[in-house]
Amino acid sequence: MLFLDIGGSTELASELGDRRWRELLTRFRRAVRARLKRHGGREQDTVGDGFFAAFAHSAEAIRATVAIAGDVTELGLAVRSGIHTGECQVIDASSAASPSTSARG
Repeated sequence: MLFLDIGGSTELASELGDRRWRELLTRFRRAVRARLKRHGGREQDTVGDGFFAAFAHSAEAIRATVAIAGDVTELGLAVRSGIHTGECQVIDASSAASPSTSARG
């Protein structure tokens, strides 16, 4: 599971104004979605500049994250990310997952 967003996005959006922020956000989302697709990620949810994606293998989540971080530097952005590598259970087919209770002691 990958959680990712733009570092400093609130301040950046304020600096850029609505129109320029929307344009940048559109470019950011395109870049993220292209890397998710290339690395086998499935977008589970998107809110604002944040992404939540699932991968069959944690190594692909790591590769996608590194690639995204590199790609968005060309947009003048930095990302914050977190990757959950443990077992998960799908709660709802549309988006949610949680750590598997079977993985706990």
